[in-house]
Amino acid sequence: MPLVKVSLLKGKSKETKKAILTAIHSALVDAFKIPQNDKNQRIFEFDQENFAIPEGKTSNYT
Repeated sequence: MPLVKVSLLKGKSKETKKAILTAIHSALVDAFKIPQNDKNQRIFEFDQENFAIPEGKTSNYT
């Protein structure tokens, strides 16, 4: 059972977070053939001052 941890800036909508998790899970199912119901994911949200973004990247950087 893979554990997925996603770090992102606070403020993303519920729909955006769901879309991110769905895309990651679909990739794991396709690439590693994990069972469709094997979903173990966490989102960690950070304030801007606690999340360094590389130069040239937007606030959508995860």
